[in-house]
Amino acid sequence: MRIAIVLAALVLSGCGAAPERPDEPGAGAEASPPPPAGVPTTAVLVCGADGASVETPDVAASGDGVHVEIRNESGARRVVHVQAGGSVQGEGLPAGTHTRVWALPPGPATVTCDETAGDPGEQGGADFEVVDPDGLWVPTELDCEDVSNAIFDYQAGTPGKTGEPADVVRAERSTELEESDVVEPAGYPDVRDSPVVRVVRDGRVVATVTLMPAEGGGWLVSTVTACT
Repeated sequence: MRIAIVLAALVLSGCGAAPERPDEPGAGAEASPPPPAGVPTTAVLVCGADGASVETPDVAASGDGVHVEIRNESGARRVVHVQAGGSVQGEGLPAGTHTRVWALPPGPATVTCDETAGDPGEQGGADFEVVDPDGLWVPTELDCEDVSNAIFDYQAGTPGKTGEPADVVRAERSTELEESDVVEPAGYPDVRDSPVVRVVRDGRVVATVTLMPAEGGGWLVSTVTACT
């Protein structure tokens, strides 16, 4: 897959007062169904002196993503990476126990703990599996090989757009959409801080749009990944 990176800065002004954010965390969200018997809902990942290990070989996804408990028992700062579904998530963490919720897709995942932010896996990794028996995950992978990725930045105080994420994407990207395009939520259904919307054209996923909350409320387009 070839990826082109495009950085775009948007400066918006004169739009009046910023609207309230339409979806606060947990607002209107239904409780996720219980996981399969014996499968934990939190992945326990351990960073030790010899690298990474996993105490939960399987973890059940929740409506807002995969809950992760990271125990850094190395006694020093470690850079934790989790590779899943072709993407990498992670951050540098001090010694201690930390909790996160990551949008890891169903399937195999690998965690590594490194002393520096170089290539992940310098000390070897540990594997675990994300299971999704209730079909919560809506795939975000594009059905093409050539992909462009646009990252947007904004002036402080830029007002967001109110409405459901899919409706915001329809309005903000209307010139790039075709009448028959299906614009719908993707990823996990209960994500509230960075929802993902996908565009399906003729049965193929041709674009995904990630939104972020504006300072004064509403949504702003954060990234657009599209088939070229």
